[in-house]
Parts: sequence; structure tokens; C-alpha cells
Amino acid sequence: MADQTGTSGSSAGGDCLGVVMLDTTFPRPPGDVGNARSYDYPVAFAVAEGAGPVDVVREQEVAIEPFADAARTLVDRGAVAITTSCGFLLSHQDLLSEQVPEVPVFTSSLLQIPVVASMLAPDERIGVISADEQALDRLDHPVLDEYADRLVVGGLSDGDSFQATIVEESAPTLDREAVGEEVVAAAEAVVDRGHVGAILFECTNLRPYVDEVRAGTGLPVFDYLTFADMAWRAGRGTRQ
Repeated sequence: MADQTGTSGSSAGGDCLGVVMLDTTFPRPPGDVGNARSYDYPVAFAVAEGAGPVDVVREQEVAIEPFADAARTLVDRGAVAITTSCGFLLSHQDLLSEQVPEVPVFTSSLLQIPVVASMLAPDERIGVISADEQALDRLDHPVLDEYADRLVVGGLSDGDSFQATIVEESAPTLDREAVGEEVVAAAEAVVDRGHVGAILFECTNLRPYVDEVRAGTGLPVFDYLTFADMAWRAGRGTRQ
């Protein structure tokens, strides 16, 4: 697994955040969940072999075993918490946490929905930006049902540079400018639907564009890294 600068992911030993990665080949610039430079603390990666973006995002039918194997590898390497590289793995939250009871597991940034909702005024909603808006509508988890009235869901669509590169992996390079424009447009479209008080990125590949989205919407943005930072600070030192 290589990031866009050509450096390999961290192979941290001792206390670290463990990231279970989808099996992908697309570039991972700084900010992306799969780039070690995105973090201010040690991080280790392990790939769920054979589980690609289309399997998880569009088909939503993947076995737990590759993810469990990767998570156990990370725990053995000293991970104090486990996350994943795809927000659609929310559907595997209970299954994966059962596999590695030694440490906290958070499969998706969407688990932050109750916290973000509690921070907003009662009539404000959360704008959720997904890698695939249509696919997110099919994702099943109690938190999505419970907070459905507080969510405004938007995201990237078929034909976008983002989907060609990240989901379909059919584009050989990442057009950062084009993808950035698509992400900002998706966020602005969600805000235009009214009463949105914060943005939440479902997709862990959207972080590189967080500054543009904050500037374009004037709203706080929550994502995988806001959750990861909390888990790391809560868990560091617990595996000694």
C-alpha cells in the first residue's frame, strides 16, 4: 500500500492506532486514512485481503473473516484501538468488535452521529457526505434509523472523478482539483437543503478536502480523523 508521495504506510510497533484497510490500489494523499502522514501519532495498517471498494460500498456483501484477521494482526502489533478505511463497514461494527474484544473498535465515522447531533441545536441537522449517496441509502444500522430525521445525506455520484478513482479504481491517477471541486459541490448541495449545522464525512478518503469544505460551507466538519484522535488519546498506554 503506497500513498501518493510514494512512501509506504507506517509499521508502528508498540502503542498505535490500528487501521484495517480495504484491498485497494488508488493513490492516498496526506489526509487520506491510508497515509501515515495524516496522523500525529503512531499508526499501523493491515489489509483485509480481497475486500475492495465495490464489494463494500455497492454490493455491501463481504465476509467478516478478512477484516477480523487484519484486526487481530493489528492488536498483536500493539494497537490500542481499531478503525477501518471505509465508513460503509458500519454494518460490520458489532461483528468486528466481537472479534477483538481487547480494544475499542470503531468501523465508521458515522458512529459519531449521536455525538454530533447532541452538539447542535434541536432543529439543526447533520449533512452526511458519502462516497456513494445511493449506496448509503441501503446501508443498515440502528444509528441511521434512530437519527434519520436529523440527517441530510448527499455525496458523490456515478461519473465523478472521485468515484472513478476511489470506488471503481478505473482511473490511473487522482485528479485532486477535480475531486476537490466535486466534494465541495456535494457539501454545498447538502447545506442548501436547509438547517444543516455540521458536516460529517462518511468516506475516509474525503479528509484531504476538509479545508475546502469548511471554507465553502462555513461549518465544522467531522470525519474519521476526529474519531481516531479521540480513540487514540483515550487508549494510549492501555496495552502496556
